Amino acid sequence: MWRRGLRARFLGVDGHGDQTKPKVYVETTILSYLTALPSRDLVIAAHQQLTSEWWQGRQRFSLFVSEVVLAEAARATRPRIEAVCERQGFRPPVICTPEELVEQEQP
Repeated sequence: MWRRGLRARFLGVDGHGDQTKPKVYVETTILSYLTALPSRDLVIAAHQQLTSEWWQGRQRFSLFVSEVVLAEAARATRPRIEAVCERQGFRPPVICTPEELVEQEQP
């Protein structure tokens, strides 16, 4: 879902995309394939493998991500982190964005 005016962030170290590299918009499916446990489904396993191989060569591209992708990734990641911590007997960390911190401080 790309909307007019939606800002994308560069996923590099220096904060600026290299103008000579092709630009690639990274969406949540890529992040999902990279972080998921290996699948027994052959098609999904192939997607995971191809995504992993592509990710290893990502330096050839200027990578960008939208605020929507960051929000989706955060929603998907939090429950998994909490479940792993709880299974190991630990209290899960509080993970939030700066925006959520500001919302919590407002009366």
